[in-house]
Amino acid sequence: MYIKYKNIDELYNIKDVTDEYILVKRNKSQERIYIFKVKPLVLLDMSVETKQDIINIYMQFLKELTLPFEICISNKKIDVDNYINTYFLNKSKQINEDIFKAYVDELRTELKKDDIYETVIYIIVSENVKKQSEINDIKRTLVKLEKIGCKVEQIVNKDKLKEVLFNAINKE
Repeated sequence: MYIKYKNIDELYNIKDVTDEYILVKRNKSQERIYIFKVKPLVLLDMSVETKQDIINIYMQFLKELTLPFEICISNKKIDVDNYINTYFLNKSKQINEDIFKAYVDELRTELKKDDIYETVIYIIVSENVKKQSEINDIKRTLVKLEKIGCKVEQIVNKDKLKEVLFNAINKE
């Protein structure tokens, strides 16, 4: 069992939060914490060789990370209504409205029968402020994940940075 914290300030000595990173004081030094969200691949329909190639590229990626990092993997419940609105309702103008509405309503009912989750991966990278910045090297390394089909985006929102960092340590 672990301690539940009420807010991020109990976990980190935060000095500043920008849209790109969180500046924290650890021991006697200051560090910038960057967070990247990675949407993983689904390997189910791939050949064994393709899966092995992807695993090898991922292992190479991890070996090339030169800064301290954490990987936080969580399952997030999908908001079915938002999912349908985002991926289906924008297409309704292209097809018969009545048929499409009936399909979307049936889809919504079926999807709501069980909770649906998506896997969310965050790579949390720390770098010492006094050293030469290596974050651009990290960003170039992350591009390798995009080459194999993962979607990688840097979290560039103050509130989201704090939320992800807090949830990475203070798991439910």
